[in-house]
Amino acid sequence: MDDSRARWTQRKFYDCDIYYDRSTRTVFRRLASAKIGANEEVSSSPFFNPVAPLKVYFDPSYRCNLSCSHCITNSSPLQGGKNELPPKRIVAILDELSTIGVLEISVGGGEPLCYPDLFTILDHARTIGLNVVLNTNGTLVTPEVASHLKELDLSEVRVSFEGWQGIHDSIRGQGAYERALEAVAILSRTGVVTVPRVTLCQGSEAGLERFFHDLALATVKVIKCSTVKDAGRASLAGHQGLLFSNTVTTVIANLRELGKKYGIQVKLPSYFSNSPEEADGGELRFNKGMNCGAGVETGYVSPCGNVHPCSSLPNITLGTLATMSFKDVWTGPVATHFRRLAFNCSCHQLCTKMKLIDTAVLSGVTRINVRA
Repeated sequence: MDDSRARWTQRKFYDCDIYYDRSTRTVFRRLASAKIGANEEVSSSPFFNPVAPLKVYFDPSYRCNLSCSHCITNSSPLQGGKNELPPKRIVAILDELSTIGVLEISVGGGEPLCYPDLFTILDHARTIGLNVVLNTNGTLVTPEVASHLKELDLSEVRVSFEGWQGIHDSIRGQGAYERALEAVAILSRTGVVTVPRVTLCQGSEAGLERFFHDLALATVKVIKCSTVKDAGRASLAGHQGLLFSNTVTTVIANLRELGKKYGIQVKLPSYFSNSPEEADGGELRFNKGMNCGAGVETGYVSPCGNVHPCSSLPNITLGTLATMSFKDVWTGPVATHFRRLAFNCSCHQLCTKMKLIDTAVLSGVTRINVRA
């Protein structure tokens, strides 16, 4: 049996046996609930590490053709390839992630389609059995790009939006909305699993009806939502007006109603959702936890190889893959200390409680109370 192609993967996650359905990206906590068919193969490995994350977010580059005013990674056309990990090192990292039991990677940036070795990396990730989600602003998607992505059989391609044309173009630049919408149509026609990813911010509520109408015309069936984080360019004094806060209840209710009207499933951030089924990312969560799971269920790797709990916590570096293995970083003292804090934090978004804690604090302090 080719383990990389088996539908099911079984591994330990801390003290729990979990079963991952690669076809639906669903994690089951018990064998009985997984309902594995009698003739279905289940892959496993003695090299799987019980504390390895379920999913790793990886940005190979901060290069981008846009300069969005809320960008969490400060990506822009001015970013070159300086200090990026070499492609051979990235391939080796992907091999290790697969070996220790990571189930899925999410590739972003920057704009990944600006990265010259993107398809080499995506192809290798798929070859070794990792499920892959690709995040793009959509403006560089062509029929040729879509065909290549279809061949790779990615789990999902997410195209970024902030809402309808007015708010989207004010953040990303004139014409960005139409190009992103066209990307959704091209990808969908090509047979790529395409999901618009809506980053809610102040102003997203304007034109939502027209936005859903446009998405329905592009045959969209699912959208996933997040919110602008107080990090990167959104944390700058002139951009903090983008932070989504005042109208959250009204906008979420509107999203739900428009989803029903246009036949589009709306997946919300876990801190706004009523159930794991409604939660963005809920398909990979083995349990509805007390918080977002950053640094525990998920991790983030920057273009230079620094490992963080999340891209929203650039102040906390768990280690660097330029000189260390992922396993050594993830099981090292800084990461272990971070997880002790995370396990005791009931705040939905860990970044709101831990953004004032830095690597030095985690390296030298043994007790910090971060309970909500």
